[in-house]
Amino acid sequence: MEIFENKTILVADDDSGNRELVVSTMSGLSRNIKVLSAAHGGQVFDVLEKRKVNVLLLDWEMPVINGFETLIKIKENEKWKNLPVLMYTGVMTATENLVKALEAGAADFIRKPAEPIELIARIKSVLTLQENFEARILAEKEISEIHRRENDGLKDELNSYLVQLSRKNEVLIELRERLNTGEKNNQLVTYIESIVNGENYWDDLFQRFSRFDKQFLDKLHKKHNDLSPAETRFCLLIKAGMTSKDIGSLMNVTAAAVEKSRYRIRKKLGLQPEDSFEKYIFSI
Repeated sequence: MEIFENKTILVADDDSGNRELVVSTMSGLSRNIKVLSAAHGGQVFDVLEKRKVNVLLLDWEMPVINGFETLIKIKENEKWKNLPVLMYTGVMTATENLVKALEAGAADFIRKPAEPIELIARIKSVLTLQENFEARILAEKEISEIHRRENDGLKDELNSYLVQLSRKNEVLIELRERLNTGEKNNQLVTYIESIVNGENYWDDLFQRFSRFDKQFLDKLHKKHNDLSPAETRFCLLIKAGMTSKDIGSLMNVTAAAVEKSRYRIRKKLGLQPEDSFEKYIFSI
């Protein structure tokens, strides 16, 4: 059977006859299947430390470490917590034992004696579920990586745009100061002022930022709907990772005005003196 190709099954049972029955039943299903055995929980952990096991068939009543304790320890271990475990017992067969095992993380519960066909079917079912689970996890990781790369590209693009805006404003402000010395330049100064304080590039910035983080502005407004447009811009620039100096250039304000804005926005956000403004904004 294809599902058993290159799989390793571990059976743990203190009864050698039961172990041999499982080994002989499972070994004939594929040339590449490996069926290992253990007589108690201690040996189970010895095997798990050395081998990759795809499914564990675990007796409940065993010496040294019984099956239920073994199950608990496996599910508490980061390396093995996703290992499918089938409880296989002829003693602890009451409904409460079934519930106890499933709540502890067992994938299935088989009562002894089980016919070989049932044993094969139940192990096959668990292996199929595990393969589907692993495939889903892999797909989620791949999708997450694609999104991360896209976000990195969008963030680089956004940062480049912000740096350009900041530099543009610095140049325009410097030019405005130089032109302010002559009356004949008043018209040009007014024009530069309109560019520096204009709304057009803010609209463009909001659009670019929304491509990078689609939900930030919505979440910010839902939590704090009393923020002014200028305060919203300030929070957006913080989220984009800009320094106070760059924010001052983009918003055409002094360093003192930037600090005053920070103080006012912190109060609106309900932050305490010991709270980090940046950390809070990044958490939204």
